[in-house]
Amino acid sequence: PNPAVLGVNIREITSKTAGALRLKNMQGVYVEYVIRGGSAFDAGLKKDDVITEINGIPISSVPAFQERIARFHPGDPVALTFIRGGKAKVFLKTTIEMVISND
Repeated sequence: PNPAVLGVNIREITSKTAGALRLKNMQGVYVEYVIRGGSAFDAGLKKDDVITEINGIPISSVPAFQERIARFHPGDPVALTFIRGGKAKVFLKTTIEMVISND
């Protein structure tokens, strides 16, 4: 089966990133890029957002994010909690998409 994805490139939050984004801590994953036309893009996720929870479960690292997303199937609804602009947590619903391989 094809893996489930949200259509984002993420990375760990560094102390430099946390300072630049005015984060209170380094919990979550930094959204480095949102793939245009993907489910995260369609739902309004933006570069520099920090995803802190998936379906109410705290996300502390990139591996934790990937492991949590891997539990879903394409088309499943997902609720994301994230920080934008260093202050507000925003609740966002989107759906999981499928990776299409050209191999």
